[in-house]
Amino acid sequence: MYKKTISNKMKLKPAKTIIRDNRGHWTHPDILIKESYSPLEWDEFLRKYAIDVIKQSMFDTACDEICSQFFEHASTTCLPWKPKAPSKHAFLISIHESNDGPVAWWATHK
Repeated sequence: MYKKTISNKMKLKPAKTIIRDNRGHWTHPDILIKESYSPLEWDEFLRKYAIDVIKQSMFDTACDEICSQFFEHASTTCLPWKPKAPSKHAFLISIHESNDGPVAWWATHK
């Protein structure tokens, strides 16, 4: 007997272009990023796209001048921050605001 298996996983590919908005934010065109996730929702998100996510904060990775401008001088944009991929296999899926300031989310395939 032939049994067809249907997977609910989507193979997420790196975006061809990344154009950040005036606040410096960007989200991969093939995904929807929520403001917050429960642990179950986060597991579902990772499973759906068959990815692992590495989160980088601007506070931890940007130079002092960029951080000072944003955090101490109340800048409304993180455009000067150019996050760097944490590995050669990682691709950007989002730059957005968090409770701790701007963050970049990088995906790698499982």
